[in-house]
Amino acid sequence: MTPSRRSDDISKFRLTLRDAILLLIGCIGMYGAQIARDYGLRSDMRDLQTSFEAATRSQQQQIDQWRQETKLNGVNIAIQQTELAKLQGILLGAGIKGVAK
Repeated sequence: MTPSRRSDDISKFRLTLRDAILLLIGCIGMYGAQIARDYGLRSDMRDLQTSFEAATRSQQQQIDQWRQETKLNGVNIAIQQTELAKLQGILLGAGIKGVAK
């Protein structure tokens, strides 16, 4: 008796040229899809970086404006205090009562 061969014996399977070409096209297609996905991620990261840099610049400008306004307010307060002191001096010099020192 000869041993019977199973129907799924690997020796029966042959890889034809058409199958090899289809397999190669499939592999190239999967590689292309990965490249496209990576390119899309890089593009998204660049967009995110640009957005973050714009937000940082905007915040820095707001901080700079706040500092300028604070300095200007300090100068205005000093001017007002000087004017108030002058008015108090004038009123005290004129002998008007009720002027706080």
